[in-house]
Amino acid sequence: MKKRFAFLLAVLAWTAFSADRKPVFVNYDDTHFVHSRTKAGVAMDEAEMRRMVRQYKGTDVSDLVFCIGGRIADVPNPVKESWVDKYHQTNENGYAVNYTRDIYARAAHEQCEVRHLDKISTWLDESRTCGIRPWLSFRMNDCHANAMPTNILHPEFFHRHPELRRIRHRAPLQYFDRCFDYAQAEIRDRERAFIAEMLARYDVHGVEIDWMREPFCFAPGQESCATMTAFMRAVRERADAAAKRLGHPVKVMARVPADPETALRYGFDAATWADEKLVDVLVPCPRWETTDNEIATDLWKRLLRGTGVLLAPGVEIRMVRERPFYATVEQLVGAAAWHYSAGADGFYLFNYFDDPGWKEGDAGYWKSFRQPVETAAVAWCNQLKWLPFIGQPEKVLAAPRDHMLTYRDITPLWGGVARPLPVKLGAGWIRHFRLATGRVTPDRKLTLRLGVKGDAKMQVFVNSRPCTSVGTETCVPAFTSAPLKTYAVPYFPEDAAVVEVIPGDDVEITYVDLQVR
Repeated sequence: MKKRFAFLLAVLAWTAFSADRKPVFVNYDDTHFVHSRTKAGVAMDEAEMRRMVRQYKGTDVSDLVFCIGGRIADVPNPVKESWVDKYHQTNENGYAVNYTRDIYARAAHEQCEVRHLDKISTWLDESRTCGIRPWLSFRMNDCHANAMPTNILHPEFFHRHPELRRIRHRAPLQYFDRCFDYAQAEIRDRERAFIAEMLARYDVHGVEIDWMREPFCFAPGQESCATMTAFMRAVRERADAAAKRLGHPVKVMARVPADPETALRYGFDAATWADEKLVDVLVPCPRWETTDNEIATDLWKRLLRGTGVLLAPGVEIRMVRERPFYATVEQLVGAAAWHYSAGADGFYLFNYFDDPGWKEGDAGYWKSFRQPVETAAVAWCNQLKWLPFIGQPEKVLAAPRDHMLTYRDITPLWGGVARPLPVKLGAGWIRHFRLATGRVTPDRKLTLRLGVKGDAKMQVFVNSRPCTSVGTETCVPAFTSAPLKTYAVPYFPEDAAVVEVIPGDDVEITYVDLQVR
């Protein structure tokens, strides 16, 4: 009765969000708890499981999305091999193996077979106690370590069925070649069976279908929206059946590529999913390489108009691939400011995890030798500062924020990843850059910063308004080693800054951002 009452409150709260506060989703993956606790020397008992969830109480986190597995499941079950199965495995793919010393297999054995703890059940229960809505997330085509002959992440199913992989017409050469092929009914049936098994076992607010791990689900040229839409219909049916049994709605959420066209080209017809009520929440997002600061939230809102589907654009922890540079607090706030201004109904955080070993003034788990702790949004000491307001648009728009030029890390196969920087310009050449800023008020101080190699004077405009050169500074953290030329920007009422640069001599532009203070 207590659990049912808690769920009723959560369901009622689902429609209680307003312009003042939006739902904030945090995805908690299937390895971080074990990895971080092992690294910190923290016991993984029931008390710690509950403490992990409880630390989000009182923040703007409204929904915790617990990944329950990709190729390997978090819990023993009759459909997929689990960490516990890997613990007992002695032969894999024809090789002798011993995973008893692997931290994930060992932790699963200790929790499930020695202490008889169910981590997922504990997290769901504590989430309800804290007034946080719990979800289960299913990685639909995860392919970590896929080229290795044996690995803790590989089930025997993967080794036994090369004929079910997406690349069979040639030798596998690229990272995603060994992803499963969803044109094969056996793959779809297996994933549906696992989702149904977990829905039968756990009482959840909803299920997330994570197509971003990984979106490469078909042989090139054979991408099928019809196949994926039929799959999502089956998921909806299973969620509705669980809702009937549990006595409360069971929501469906999907993560898809950031760009609507790219999503469609990979087989993810999200607009049809919304029209057919197959999803309740849609999360357009980057994959991993960078946070895409140009997600077309305004376009997604138009595509979803009249469907009632909640739009929660997602962000990643990284801004650049080449260096371990995490998004700064100001950059994270900048992303939220754009999404809220463009009409987002919520905000979704991927890879933003906790840190059980954190101490005041120390980055702890997220330590980077190339980045000061105070600049990393993911560092737990900083999460504690922005989690209490990140779901409140007006507070986000009032906070200091940066809008950095990034790029899209997932495009159609034939498109290639187009990075706008670095770019070389000759004298008199014109180059435009767009920064999605969201609403800016007249009382804000706006500063454009350009990483420039070369001493040429430049004409700089933002939204066709001339900017005034202010000076130079160093980029911290060092997303670029080039000095930053800074420009005072006149107020603009538009929701994006189109930057126009005309150098008087040869230069190389390596970095672009706009600071709002």
